[in-house]
Parts: sequence; C-alpha cells; structure tokens
Amino acid sequence: MPGSVILSDNRFLDGLPVAQSTEAGYDPLNVRDLRTYTHWRAASSAGNSLTVDCQQTKGADALVIVKHNLGSVASQVSVESSDDGSVWTSRQSVFVPPNDKLIVKRWVTAQARHWRISFNAQNGPPQVAVAMIGMAIEFPRYPDAPFAIKEVKQETDRVSSKTGQLIGSVSRYKSVEVSASWTTVRADFVDNELWPFYRDHASLGNPFLWSWNPQTRPDDAMFVRLKSGFAFSPTKSNLNYYDRVPLEMEGVLE
Repeated sequence: MPGSVILSDNRFLDGLPVAQSTEAGYDPLNVRDLRTYTHWRAASSAGNSLTVDCQQTKGADALVIVKHNLGSVASQVSVESSDDGSVWTSRQSVFVPPNDKLIVKRWVTAQARHWRISFNAQNGPPQVAVAMIGMAIEFPRYPDAPFAIKEVKQETDRVSSKTGQLIGSVSRYKSVEVSASWTTVRADFVDNELWPFYRDHASLGNPFLWSWNPQTRPDDAMFVRLKSGFAFSPTKSNLNYYDRVPLEMEGVLE
C-alpha cells in the first residue's frame, strides 16, 4: 500500500548545477540552497536545462520544484539521466504544469551519474527557486486517523485607534501546521530512513517536501520544516516495531 512521502535527498548537492542559459543575477546555484526567495532564471524561453554531474552513480525516483513560474510561461518539463553525459534516458516524461504551485513527480528508481531537468517554455524564460531530484522516503501507509491535512492560520498586522476603533489590517501570509503520526511502524524503516533524515537534515532546520498522499492528493504537497521545539522521539516496546512515530511540521500556504 502506498503511503506518505518525504523528499530531502537532492542530486544537485552532489555537484554544481549547470544551466544551459542564465540571466544575470539568477545563478543556478540558487536552486539547491532551499531558499524560496532566490531563483535561477534562464536567459531565453526554449531549450533550457539544469544539469548536475554527481561524479559517481546516484539514485533518484522523485522530482520537486518549489516557487517557479513554469505554469505561467507554459513550460514543458522533463527529467533525464545519463551515464556518460552524452546519451540521455527519460525518467520523467514531458509534462506542462497547470499553475505555479509546488510540483511533485515520481518514477521507478534509476541509477546514473548525470541528472538533468529540461525546460521548454513558450511564454518567457523559466524561473525556479528550489529544484530537487532524489530518493524519496516513502512511509508504509498514510498517517493515522483522525488526521488534519493542514491547519491554516492567517498572519495579519492589525491596527486599532487609541479608542479601540478598528482601523484596518494587512494580510502577510497564511501559515500552515501539520501534525501526523503513525502507530506500529517497522523498526528498520524508522532506523534506516527516518532517523538519518532527522539527524542529517530536518534537525538542522532545513525544509523538505511533505506529501501525505501523492497518489490521489498531489495538490496537498507542501514545502515544510519541523516545528520549532519538536523532538523526534518515536516510542518502542518491541524489537521489530516502533509503537508510535510522530512528525510535526510547519510551512507557508501557497
């Protein structure tokens, strides 16, 4: 049974991202810094790509793109891999995003030294803030019920007069919180997948892709980080299983 997905692994960290064209001030290195306010932008509309040489064979089965304009510029997007940097094999077939929201795509795991994302836009240069190609962590199932897909809070600046009259408010953004948990989870999954993810990535405050149901609810995918103060503390009373594994995450609604 398919389950929820996390992606923090990224082939663009294994080498320097190289772009086929780049507009001044929009370095391709920006796609790997996990910041949604820095971007790579191509210098032209069609025939662009972001390529990385990992220096050794590395696996991938997922693509994530955050804060982009690919829907607005009607860009075709695809993912290819290569053993020699010359002959390329399609991993994610060509698609055109319907909007500029977060993109998540999955394919059968493949191994290669070179990886690239190709862009062929119609209405202007493609622009991307965060790009990730890597091996996703797939949970054995979806979170236990009852599960709130997301808790959204409107963050606003509100102003009142000295007599308490309501003057106005300015909407800044919508914050999102997600609390998920799983019971009776295989020990090997927690020990070999979740603990390294927490130790090497999430505990450092780094953001990651969270998709609770990528198969039928892909629009619910979010770019999140662990909530401040969250302690990863799965409980265990059996050698083969953890009794409960919680995750508490926060982000911004697109």
